[in-house]
Amino acid sequence: EQGYANATFRLGWLHQHGLGTEKHMKEAYLLYSVAAQQGHSSAQTMLGWMLANGIGAPAKDLAQARAMYELAADQGNPVAQFNLGLMYQNGSGIELDLN
Repeated sequence: EQGYANATFRLGWLHQHGLGTEKHMKEAYLLYSVAAQQGHSSAQTMLGWMLANGIGAPAKDLAQARAMYELAADQGNPVAQFNLGLMYQNGSGIELDLN
């Protein structure tokens, strides 16, 4: 409520994993979205994962997943960089690029 991206991210993580609350993927997605809009790279990465897998997200959306991974990767997030690399390697929602 007060705009703390890290607190919002952590609350999303608790909902995703069902710690201290019931497991609720849609709520996690919404909370990650708020933190991601505030530039939180881990939230952007989790949002990318949820979009890439269609978990908690309104629908599977590889283009949007890529966009989230790119935002986080540009901030140096190693998980986002790895996941983005996998998208390129596998041609998942992106042109296959093995070079």
